[in-house]
Amino acid sequence: MTTNTRQARRRQSRTDQTFDDLRNYVEQHERDAPMAFVGRDGILSDLMSAVKATLRGSKGMTRVVQGVPGAGKTATCDEFIRRHQSQEIPWLDDGGRKHKAALFCVNLDPEDLNAPPLTFVQGLHEQWMDHCRSLEAGIKKAGRAHLGRMSDTVRLWCKRSTEHESAEKTKALTEHSSLSTCIGAYSHDYWGKSMVIALCIDEAQDIPATNRAKAILRVLHNRTHPARIAPLLFGLPNTAEHVSDQRNGLGLSRLNVRAIHDICLLEPGQAREIVDGTFDRLGLEWGNPGWSGYLCSRGFKPLQWDDWRNKTASSIAEGSSDFPQHVTLGLHAACQTLIDRRETLAPTGLDDLLKDARAKHQQWKTSYYQQRLDSIIQYGAAFGAICRKASGSLHGSVAEEAATAAIEAAAQAKGRPLTAGQSEAILKQVLGKGLLRQLRSGRVAPPAIPSMSTYLDGVLQDALDMNEKPALRACQAIGLSAPPKSA
Repeated sequence: MTTNTRQARRRQSRTDQTFDDLRNYVEQHERDAPMAFVGRDGILSDLMSAVKATLRGSKGMTRVVQGVPGAGKTATCDEFIRRHQSQEIPWLDDGGRKHKAALFCVNLDPEDLNAPPLTFVQGLHEQWMDHCRSLEAGIKKAGRAHLGRMSDTVRLWCKRSTEHESAEKTKALTEHSSLSTCIGAYSHDYWGKSMVIALCIDEAQDIPATNRAKAILRVLHNRTHPARIAPLLFGLPNTAEHVSDQRNGLGLSRLNVRAIHDICLLEPGQAREIVDGTFDRLGLEWGNPGWSGYLCSRGFKPLQWDDWRNKTASSIAEGSSDFPQHVTLGLHAACQTLIDRRETLAPTGLDDLLKDARAKHQQWKTSYYQQRLDSIIQYGAAFGAICRKASGSLHGSVAEEAATAAIEAAAQAKGRPLTAGQSEAILKQVLGKGLLRQLRSGRVAPPAIPSMSTYLDGVLQDALDMNEKPALRACQAIGLSAPPKSA
Protein backbone atom coordinates (compact mmCIF):
# COMPACT_ATOMS: atom_id res chain seq x y z
CA MET A 1 0.00 0.00 0.00
CA THR A 2 1.47 3.34 -1.04
CA THR A 3 1.79 6.35 1.22
CA ASN A 4 -0.80 8.27 -0.83
CA THR A 5 -3.29 5.43 -0.48
CA ARG A 6 -2.86 5.31 3.28
CA GLN A 7 -3.30 9.06 3.54
CA ALA A 8 -6.41 8.94 1.36
CA ARG A 9 -7.91 6.22 3.56
CA ARG A 10 -7.08 8.18 6.68
CA ARG A 11 -8.77 11.29 5.28
CA GLN A 12 -11.81 9.24 4.28
CA SER A 13 -12.01 7.76 7.77
CA ARG A 14 -11.91 11.22 9.33
CA THR A 15 -14.60 12.45 6.94
CA ASP A 16 -16.82 9.48 7.76
CA GLN A 17 -16.36 10.17 11.47
CA THR A 18 -17.36 13.83 11.05
CA PHE A 19 -20.54 12.91 9.19
CA ASP A 20 -21.28 10.21 11.77
CA ASP A 21 -21.00 12.90 14.44
CA LEU A 22 -23.40 15.13 12.49
CA ARG A 23 -25.86 12.27 12.06
CA ASN A 24 -25.68 11.39 15.75
CA TYR A 25 -26.24 15.02 16.67
CA VAL A 26 -29.39 15.26 14.56
CA GLU A 27 -30.74 11.93 15.79
CA GLN A 28 -29.84 12.39 19.45
CA HIS A 29 -32.35 13.62 21.95
CA GLU A 30 -31.79 17.36 22.31
CA ARG A 31 -30.87 16.95 25.99
CA ASP A 32 -27.92 14.73 25.07
CA ALA A 33 -26.72 16.74 22.09
CA PRO A 34 -23.30 18.45 22.36
CA MET A 35 -24.62 22.02 22.14
CA ALA A 36 -22.63 24.97 23.37
CA PHE A 37 -24.06 26.65 26.48
CA VAL A 38 -24.18 30.44 26.56
CA GLY A 39 -25.68 32.91 29.05
CA ARG A 40 -27.89 32.34 32.12
CA ASP A 41 -24.95 33.45 34.28
CA GLY A 42 -27.14 35.27 36.80
CA ILE A 43 -29.33 32.20 37.32
CA LEU A 44 -26.37 29.85 37.67
CA SER A 45 -24.76 32.23 40.15
CA ASP A 46 -27.90 32.39 42.29
CA LEU A 47 -28.26 28.60 42.30
CA MET A 48 -24.72 28.34 43.59
CA SER A 49 -25.45 31.01 46.21
CA ALA A 50 -28.36 28.89 47.46
CA VAL A 51 -26.08 25.87 47.77
CA LYS A 52 -23.45 27.85 49.69
CA ALA A 53 -26.11 29.28 52.00
CA THR A 54 -26.92 25.78 53.26
CA LEU A 55 -23.43 25.69 54.77
CA ARG A 56 -24.46 28.60 57.00
CA GLY A 57 -27.57 26.75 58.18
CA SER A 58 -29.92 29.02 56.24
CA LYS A 59 -33.54 28.05 55.65
CA GLY A 60 -35.65 28.45 52.53
CA MET A 61 -32.83 27.84 50.06
CA THR A 62 -35.22 26.32 47.50
CA ARG A 63 -34.86 27.84 44.03
CA VAL A 64 -37.28 27.64 41.09
CA VAL A 65 -36.25 28.07 37.44
CA GLN A 66 -39.38 28.14 35.30
CA GLY A 67 -40.19 28.75 31.66
CA VAL A 68 -42.05 27.54 28.60
CA PRO A 69 -40.95 24.30 26.88
CA GLY A 70 -37.76 24.81 24.92
CA ALA A 71 -36.62 27.83 26.96
CA GLY A 72 -33.48 26.05 28.19
CA LYS A 73 -34.43 24.90 31.69
CA THR A 74 -32.94 21.43 31.31
CA ALA A 75 -29.83 22.84 29.63
CA THR A 76 -29.39 25.21 32.59
CA CYS A 77 -29.82 22.34 35.04
CA ASP A 78 -27.30 20.19 33.17
CA GLU A 79 -24.84 23.08 32.92
CA PHE A 80 -25.04 23.74 36.66
CA ILE A 81 -24.24 20.09 37.35
CA ARG A 82 -21.43 20.04 34.77
CA ARG A 83 -19.78 23.14 36.22
CA HIS A 84 -20.08 22.34 39.90
CA GLN A 85 -20.21 18.57 40.33
CA SER A 86 -17.61 17.60 42.97
CA GLN A 87 -16.50 21.20 43.46
CA GLU A 88 -15.03 22.00 46.86
CA ILE A 89 -16.74 24.83 48.72
CA PRO A 90 -14.84 26.58 51.54
CA TRP A 91 -16.75 27.54 54.70
CA LEU A 92 -16.17 28.68 58.27
CA ASP A 93 -17.68 27.02 61.32
CA ASP A 94 -18.91 28.89 64.40
CA GLY A 95 -15.38 28.88 65.83
CA GLY A 96 -13.94 30.53 62.73
CA ARG A 97 -12.16 27.35 61.59
CA LYS A 98 -11.85 26.79 57.84
CA HIS A 99 -13.37 23.72 56.22
CA LYS A 100 -14.15 22.46 52.74
CA ALA A 101 -17.30 20.67 51.61
CA ALA A 102 -17.57 18.63 48.44
CA LEU A 103 -20.63 19.46 46.33
CA PHE A 104 -22.65 16.48 45.11
CA CYS A 105 -25.24 17.34 42.42
CA VAL A 106 -27.98 14.75 42.00
CA ASN A 107 -30.65 14.83 39.28
CA LEU A 108 -33.92 13.38 40.58
CA ASP A 109 -37.17 12.48 38.86
CA PRO A 110 -40.24 14.28 40.30
CA GLU A 111 -41.77 10.92 41.19
CA ASP A 112 -38.76 10.14 43.42
CA LEU A 113 -40.21 12.55 45.97
CA ASN A 114 -43.35 10.46 46.26
CA ALA A 115 -41.57 7.85 48.37
CA PRO A 116 -41.28 6.92 52.05
CA PRO A 117 -38.52 8.92 53.80
CA LEU A 118 -36.21 5.93 54.14
CA THR A 119 -36.57 4.99 50.46
CA PHE A 120 -35.89 8.58 49.45
CA VAL A 121 -32.73 8.87 51.54
CA GLN A 122 -31.50 5.44 50.46
CA GLY A 123 -31.94 6.50 46.83
CA LEU A 124 -29.84 9.61 47.46
CA HIS A 125 -27.20 7.50 49.15
CA GLU A 126 -27.09 5.00 46.27
CA GLN A 127 -26.42 7.83 43.81
CA TRP A 128 -23.75 9.21 46.12
CA MET A 129 -22.07 5.78 46.29
CA ASP A 130 -22.16 5.42 42.50
CA HIS A 131 -20.59 8.86 42.20
CA CYS A 132 -17.81 7.97 44.62
CA ARG A 133 -17.11 4.70 42.80
CA SER A 134 -16.76 6.54 39.51
CA LEU A 135 -14.38 9.03 41.12
CA GLU A 136 -12.29 6.31 42.74
CA ALA A 137 -12.07 4.25 39.56
CA GLY A 138 -11.50 7.31 37.38
CA ILE A 139 -14.13 6.05 34.95
CA LYS A 140 -15.64 9.41 34.10
CA LYS A 141 -13.57 12.21 32.63
CA ALA A 142 -15.16 14.67 35.02
CA GLY A 143 -14.50 12.26 37.86
CA ARG A 144 -10.79 12.09 37.03
CA ALA A 145 -10.63 15.87 36.92
CA HIS A 146 -12.08 16.20 40.41
CA LEU A 147 -10.50 13.12 41.98
CA GLY A 148 -7.57 15.03 43.45
CA ARG A 149 -9.78 17.61 45.12
CA MET A 150 -12.20 15.02 46.46
CA SER A 151 -9.65 12.34 47.39
CA ASP A 152 -10.15 12.74 51.14
CA THR A 153 -13.95 12.54 50.86
CA VAL A 154 -13.78 9.50 48.59
CA ARG A 155 -11.25 7.68 50.77
CA LEU A 156 -13.40 8.39 53.80
CA TRP A 157 -16.47 6.94 52.11
CA CYS A 158 -14.56 3.89 50.83
CA LYS A 159 -13.22 3.18 54.31
CA ARG A 160 -16.67 3.42 55.88
CA SER A 161 -18.28 1.30 53.17
CA THR A 162 -15.79 -1.54 53.64
CA GLU A 163 -15.51 -1.47 57.42
CA HIS A 164 -19.18 -0.73 58.14
CA GLU A 165 -21.43 -2.21 55.48
CA SER A 166 -24.39 -1.18 57.60
CA ALA A 167 -23.84 1.43 60.28
CA GLU A 168 -25.60 0.98 63.59
CA LYS A 169 -27.74 4.06 63.22
CA THR A 170 -28.95 3.14 59.74
CA LYS A 171 -29.73 -0.39 60.90
CA ALA A 172 -32.43 0.90 63.22
CA LEU A 173 -34.26 2.83 60.49
CA THR A 174 -37.64 1.66 59.21
CA GLU A 175 -40.14 2.88 56.63
CA HIS A 176 -41.91 4.66 59.48
CA SER A 177 -38.87 6.73 60.45
CA SER A 178 -39.16 10.47 59.84
CA LEU A 179 -37.20 12.11 57.05
CA SER A 180 -35.12 14.12 59.53
CA THR A 181 -34.18 10.92 61.36
CA CYS A 182 -33.23 9.15 58.12
CA ILE A 183 -31.17 12.09 56.84
CA GLY A 184 -29.53 12.43 60.25
CA ALA A 185 -28.44 8.81 60.33
CA TYR A 186 -26.90 8.85 56.85
CA SER A 187 -25.43 12.29 57.35
CA HIS A 188 -23.71 11.16 60.56
CA ASP A 189 -22.44 7.80 59.33
CA TYR A 190 -21.73 8.45 55.67
CA TRP A 191 -22.01 12.06 54.52
CA GLY A 192 -20.72 14.04 57.47
CA LYS A 193 -19.96 17.74 57.29
CA SER A 194 -17.73 17.24 54.27
CA MET A 195 -20.57 17.16 51.73
CA VAL A 196 -23.33 19.44 50.48
CA ILE A 197 -26.06 18.22 48.13
CA ALA A 198 -27.69 20.14 45.28
CA LEU A 199 -30.98 18.35 44.68
CA CYS A 200 -31.82 19.14 41.03
CA ILE A 201 -35.36 18.19 39.98
CA ASP A 202 -36.31 18.69 36.33
CA GLU A 203 -39.97 18.84 35.21
CA ALA A 204 -40.74 19.99 38.76
CA GLN A 205 -44.31 20.93 37.82
CA ASP A 206 -44.94 17.16 37.85
CA ILE A 207 -43.97 16.69 41.49
CA PRO A 208 -47.07 14.92 42.88
CA ALA A 209 -48.94 16.92 45.52
CA THR A 210 -49.02 13.92 47.86
CA ASN A 211 -48.40 13.99 51.59
CA ARG A 212 -45.07 12.22 51.08
CA ALA A 213 -43.79 14.69 48.50
CA LYS A 214 -45.02 17.65 50.55
CA ALA A 215 -43.32 16.33 53.69
CA ILE A 216 -40.00 15.74 51.93
CA LEU A 217 -39.88 19.18 50.30
CA ARG A 218 -40.97 20.98 53.46
CA VAL A 219 -38.31 19.29 55.57
CA LEU A 220 -35.65 20.14 52.98
CA HIS A 221 -36.93 23.69 52.48
CA ASN A 222 -37.30 24.50 56.19
CA ARG A 223 -33.96 22.89 57.03
CA THR A 224 -35.38 20.71 59.82
CA HIS A 225 -32.62 18.16 59.30
CA PRO A 226 -28.86 18.00 59.94
CA ALA A 227 -27.61 17.65 56.33
CA ARG A 228 -26.86 20.40 53.83
CA ILE A 229 -29.30 20.02 50.95
CA ALA A 230 -30.51 22.72 48.56
CA PRO A 231 -33.57 21.84 46.42
CA LEU A 232 -33.26 23.33 42.91
CA LEU A 233 -36.47 22.98 40.87
CA PHE A 234 -36.77 23.35 37.09
CA GLY A 235 -40.21 23.36 35.44
CA LEU A 236 -42.95 25.02 33.42
CA PRO A 237 -44.22 28.57 34.15
CA ASN A 238 -46.71 27.33 36.75
CA THR A 239 -44.05 25.59 38.85
CA ALA A 240 -43.70 28.39 41.42
CA GLU A 241 -47.46 28.38 42.00
CA HIS A 242 -47.45 24.60 42.31
CA VAL A 243 -44.65 24.76 44.86
CA SER A 244 -46.20 27.49 47.00
CA ASP A 245 -49.92 26.67 46.69
CA GLN A 246 -51.11 25.71 50.18
CA ARG A 247 -54.34 24.06 49.07
CA ASN A 248 -53.65 22.14 45.85
CA GLY A 249 -49.87 22.26 45.58
CA LEU A 250 -46.83 21.52 47.71
CA GLY A 251 -47.35 24.39 50.15
CA LEU A 252 -43.79 25.60 50.72
CA SER A 253 -43.56 28.72 52.87
CA ARG A 254 -41.18 31.66 52.48
CA LEU A 255 -40.64 31.11 48.76
CA ASN A 256 -39.26 34.56 48.12
CA VAL A 257 -39.89 36.14 44.73
CA ARG A 258 -36.12 36.50 44.37
CA ALA A 259 -35.87 32.71 44.51
CA ILE A 260 -37.95 32.39 41.33
CA HIS A 261 -36.26 32.78 37.95
CA ASP A 262 -38.38 33.13 34.81
CA ILE A 263 -36.40 31.89 31.86
CA CYS A 264 -37.26 32.36 28.19
CA LEU A 265 -35.40 34.33 25.55
CA LEU A 266 -31.65 34.63 25.18
CA GLU A 267 -29.84 37.94 25.33
CA PRO A 268 -29.10 39.60 21.96
CA GLY A 269 -26.11 37.93 20.31
CA GLN A 270 -26.21 34.79 22.46
CA ALA A 271 -28.05 32.72 19.82
CA ARG A 272 -25.18 33.38 17.42
CA GLU A 273 -22.65 32.38 20.09
CA ILE A 274 -24.48 29.08 20.61
CA VAL A 275 -24.48 28.34 16.88
CA ASP A 276 -20.78 29.12 16.45
CA GLY A 277 -19.84 27.15 19.55
CA THR A 278 -21.90 24.13 18.47
CA PHE A 279 -20.45 24.18 14.96
CA ASP A 280 -16.99 24.11 16.56
CA ARG A 281 -17.95 21.21 18.82
CA LEU A 282 -19.23 19.26 15.84
CA GLY A 283 -15.99 19.85 13.96
CA LEU A 284 -17.46 22.05 11.21
CA GLU A 285 -14.37 24.22 11.02
CA TRP A 286 -11.45 24.27 8.63
CA GLY A 287 -9.09 23.34 11.46
CA ASN A 288 -10.70 19.89 11.68
CA PRO A 289 -8.66 17.62 9.31
CA GLY A 290 -11.63 15.38 8.60
CA TRP A 291 -13.89 18.26 7.62
CA SER A 292 -11.29 20.30 5.71
CA GLY A 293 -10.24 17.15 3.84
CA TYR A 294 -13.81 16.56 2.76
CA LEU A 295 -14.27 20.19 1.69
CA CYS A 296 -11.05 20.13 -0.31
CA SER A 297 -12.21 17.00 -2.09
CA ARG A 298 -15.36 18.91 -3.09
CA GLY A 299 -13.35 21.85 -4.45
CA PHE A 300 -13.77 24.28 -1.56
CA LYS A 301 -11.37 26.93 -0.35
CA PRO A 302 -11.27 28.14 3.29
CA LEU A 303 -12.89 31.52 2.60
CA GLN A 304 -15.78 29.92 0.71
CA TRP A 305 -16.63 27.62 3.59
CA ASP A 306 -16.21 30.36 6.19
CA ASP A 307 -18.57 32.58 4.21
CA TRP A 308 -21.29 29.88 4.09
CA ARG A 309 -20.85 29.06 7.76
CA ASN A 310 -21.16 32.73 8.75
CA LYS A 311 -24.28 33.21 6.63
CA THR A 312 -25.85 30.04 8.02
CA ALA A 313 -25.06 30.99 11.61
CA SER A 314 -26.60 34.43 11.06
CA SER A 315 -29.67 32.86 9.44
CA ILE A 316 -30.21 30.48 12.37
CA ALA A 317 -29.77 33.27 14.91
CA GLU A 318 -32.17 35.59 13.08
CA GLY A 319 -34.74 32.82 12.58
CA SER A 320 -34.63 31.76 16.21
CA SER A 321 -36.23 34.92 17.69
CA ASP A 322 -33.63 34.42 20.47
CA PHE A 323 -35.56 31.35 21.65
CA PRO A 324 -33.30 28.36 22.57
CA GLN A 325 -35.53 25.66 21.07
CA HIS A 326 -35.49 27.46 17.71
CA VAL A 327 -31.69 27.63 17.84
CA THR A 328 -31.60 23.86 18.33
CA LEU A 329 -33.98 23.30 15.42
CA GLY A 330 -31.91 25.59 13.20
CA LEU A 331 -28.71 23.72 14.02
CA HIS A 332 -30.40 20.40 13.30
CA ALA A 333 -31.70 21.75 9.98
CA ALA A 334 -28.23 22.95 8.91
CA CYS A 335 -26.59 19.64 9.86
CA GLN A 336 -29.30 17.60 8.11
CA THR A 337 -28.81 19.71 4.98
CA LEU A 338 -25.07 18.97 4.97
CA ILE A 339 -25.77 15.26 5.42
CA ASP A 340 -28.27 15.26 2.54
CA ARG A 341 -25.83 17.09 0.24
CA ARG A 342 -22.73 15.11 1.13
CA GLU A 343 -22.25 13.64 -2.35
CA THR A 344 -23.31 16.74 -4.30
CA LEU A 345 -21.97 19.65 -2.24
CA ALA A 346 -20.03 22.13 -4.36
CA PRO A 347 -18.89 25.76 -3.97
CA THR A 348 -21.29 26.86 -6.70
CA GLY A 349 -24.28 25.43 -4.81
CA LEU A 350 -23.81 27.27 -1.51
CA ASP A 351 -26.75 29.62 -2.06
CA ASP A 352 -29.08 26.67 -2.63
CA LEU A 353 -27.62 24.97 0.43
CA LEU A 354 -28.41 28.01 2.55
CA LYS A 355 -31.96 28.26 1.18
CA ASP A 356 -32.49 24.57 1.92
CA ALA A 357 -31.29 25.00 5.52
CA ARG A 358 -33.57 28.02 6.00
CA ALA A 359 -36.58 26.15 4.61
CA LYS A 360 -35.91 23.17 6.87
CA HIS A 361 -35.58 25.46 9.87
CA GLN A 362 -38.99 27.03 9.25
CA GLN A 363 -40.57 23.66 8.50
CA TRP A 364 -39.19 22.09 11.67
CA LYS A 365 -40.39 25.00 13.81
CA THR A 366 -43.90 24.50 12.44
CA SER A 367 -43.67 20.74 13.03
CA TYR A 368 -42.50 21.37 16.59
CA TYR A 369 -45.64 23.33 17.43
CA GLN A 370 -47.86 20.91 15.57
CA GLN A 371 -46.49 18.07 17.69
CA ARG A 372 -47.21 20.03 20.84
CA LEU A 373 -50.77 20.59 19.64
CA ASP A 374 -51.43 17.04 18.40
CA SER A 375 -53.56 15.94 21.34
CA ILE A 376 -55.63 19.15 21.40
CA ILE A 377 -55.79 20.11 17.74
CA GLN A 378 -59.61 19.99 17.65
CA TYR A 379 -59.67 22.89 20.10
CA GLY A 380 -56.94 24.84 18.34
CA ALA A 381 -59.28 27.50 17.03
CA ALA A 382 -60.33 28.34 20.56
CA PHE A 383 -56.74 28.75 21.68
CA GLY A 384 -55.94 30.81 18.63
CA ALA A 385 -58.88 33.03 19.54
CA ILE A 386 -57.56 33.33 23.09
CA CYS A 387 -54.21 34.49 21.72
CA ARG A 388 -55.90 37.00 19.42
CA LYS A 389 -58.01 38.37 22.26
CA ALA A 390 -55.09 38.56 24.64
CA SER A 391 -52.87 40.36 22.15
CA GLY A 392 -55.51 43.08 21.81
CA SER A 393 -56.16 43.29 25.53
CA LEU A 394 -54.74 45.99 27.77
CA HIS A 395 -53.24 43.31 30.02
CA GLY A 396 -52.27 40.93 27.22
CA SER A 397 -54.37 38.17 28.80
CA VAL A 398 -57.91 36.84 29.24
CA ALA A 399 -59.73 35.44 32.26
CA GLU A 400 -59.67 31.69 32.75
CA GLU A 401 -63.46 31.65 32.65
CA ALA A 402 -63.39 33.19 29.16
CA ALA A 403 -60.81 30.64 28.05
CA THR A 404 -62.87 27.67 29.23
CA ALA A 405 -65.96 29.21 27.67
CA ALA A 406 -64.15 29.33 24.34
CA ILE A 407 -63.30 25.66 24.63
CA GLU A 408 -66.90 24.77 25.45
CA ALA A 409 -68.19 26.81 22.50
CA ALA A 410 -65.78 25.19 20.04
CA ALA A 411 -66.66 21.71 21.27
CA GLN A 412 -70.40 22.41 21.25
CA ALA A 413 -70.25 23.61 17.66
CA LYS A 414 -68.51 20.40 16.66
CA GLY A 415 -71.22 18.30 18.23
CA ARG A 416 -69.05 17.21 21.16
CA PRO A 417 -70.46 19.11 24.13
CA LEU A 418 -68.26 19.34 27.22
CA THR A 419 -69.01 19.93 30.84
CA ALA A 420 -67.38 22.84 32.66
CA GLY A 421 -65.07 20.37 34.41
CA GLN A 422 -63.96 18.85 31.11
CA SER A 423 -63.23 22.27 29.63
CA GLU A 424 -61.18 23.18 32.68
CA ALA A 425 -59.26 19.90 32.33
CA ILE A 426 -58.47 20.70 28.68
CA LEU A 427 -57.30 24.20 29.61
CA LYS A 428 -55.10 22.67 32.30
CA GLN A 429 -53.64 20.32 29.69
CA VAL A 430 -52.82 23.24 27.41
CA LEU A 431 -51.20 25.15 30.26
CA GLY A 432 -49.22 22.01 31.13
CA LYS A 433 -47.89 21.83 27.59
CA GLY A 434 -46.75 25.43 27.78
CA LEU A 435 -49.07 26.53 24.96
CA LEU A 436 -50.57 29.18 27.23
CA ARG A 437 -49.24 30.84 30.36
CA GLN A 438 -51.12 30.88 33.65
CA LEU A 439 -50.81 34.21 35.44
CA ARG A 440 -51.11 34.74 39.18
CA SER A 441 -54.14 36.94 38.69
CA GLY A 442 -56.18 33.96 37.50
CA ARG A 443 -55.82 34.88 33.84
CA VAL A 444 -54.12 33.15 30.92
CA ALA A 445 -51.90 34.62 28.23
CA PRO A 446 -49.98 33.48 25.15
CA PRO A 447 -46.43 32.22 25.80
CA ALA A 448 -43.64 34.76 25.59
CA ILE A 449 -42.28 33.27 22.37
CA PRO A 450 -42.70 35.54 19.35
CA SER A 451 -43.11 32.84 16.73
CA MET A 452 -45.38 30.73 18.95
CA SER A 453 -48.02 33.46 19.07
CA THR A 454 -47.57 34.02 15.34
CA TYR A 455 -48.03 30.33 14.72
CA LEU A 456 -51.21 30.08 16.77
CA ASP A 457 -52.60 33.26 15.27
CA GLY A 458 -51.62 32.50 11.68
CA VAL A 459 -50.64 29.01 10.59
CA LEU A 460 -53.01 27.25 12.95
CA GLN A 461 -55.93 29.48 12.04
CA ASP A 462 -55.41 28.82 8.34
CA ALA A 463 -55.22 25.09 8.96
CA LEU A 464 -58.48 25.05 10.91
CA ASP A 465 -60.28 27.63 8.76
CA MET A 466 -61.33 30.46 11.06
CA ASN A 467 -64.56 30.88 9.06
CA GLU A 468 -65.87 27.55 10.32
CA LYS A 469 -68.68 27.81 12.88
CA PRO A 470 -66.64 26.29 15.76
CA ALA A 471 -64.02 28.99 15.33
CA LEU A 472 -66.59 31.76 15.06
CA ARG A 473 -68.35 30.63 18.21
CA ALA A 474 -65.03 30.33 20.00
CA CYS A 475 -64.37 33.96 19.16
CA GLN A 476 -67.82 35.02 20.29
CA ALA A 477 -67.43 33.14 23.57
CA ILE A 478 -64.61 35.42 24.62
CA GLY A 479 -66.08 38.57 23.14
CA LEU A 480 -63.87 38.70 20.06
CA SER A 481 -65.42 39.95 16.84
CA ALA A 482 -65.43 37.38 14.07
CA PRO A 483 -62.49 37.55 11.66
CA PRO A 484 -63.26 38.70 8.13
CA LYS A 485 -64.28 35.96 5.74
CA SER A 486 -61.64 34.88 3.30
CA ALA A 487 -62.24 35.51 -0.34
